[in-house]
Amino acid sequence: MNILVACNEKYLRLAKYMLFSLHEHNGFLNVYLIHENVSDKSIEEFGKFFDDHNIGELNIIKFDSSTIDLPLKDDQITGHITKEAYFRLYAPFFLPDDMERILYLDCDIVVLGDIAKLFNHDLNNNLVGAIPDAAVQVTPEFIEYVNKGLGI
Repeated sequence: MNILVACNEKYLRLAKYMLFSLHEHNGFLNVYLIHENVSDKSIEEFGKFFDDHNIGELNIIKFDSSTIDLPLKDDQITGHITKEAYFRLYAPFFLPDDMERILYLDCDIVVLGDIAKLFNHDLNNNLVGAIPDAAVQVTPEFIEYVNKGLGI
């Protein structure tokens, strides 16, 4: 199962918990971790954690946001959104060309069960799959709002 995670140094610890919970219920993972400024030491520790728990294959992608026009600059935060949250939008440019499907998960998710059915859901020729965000859909103007913490 191909998994995409984008985070900074602060969220790396949460990514460990999310991936551990995902692995516990789903087995081998092929993880693509996108970051821009996570220290080499933290990346090494993350890789050791990955190996110690036999989570799967870890692919580290160092992103250079200075080459694109991101909505947020210099680690500016709007609410709880960091610029790393936007890295997933550029996934087609750095993931393998032959990859047919990948599941993006925010770092602050805990997986409580098997997600194979979600991962393999028929997208009906759509490029992206997303889940409506029930917490936001309280007024008609937000009917099209989706949870951006999870996507295929």
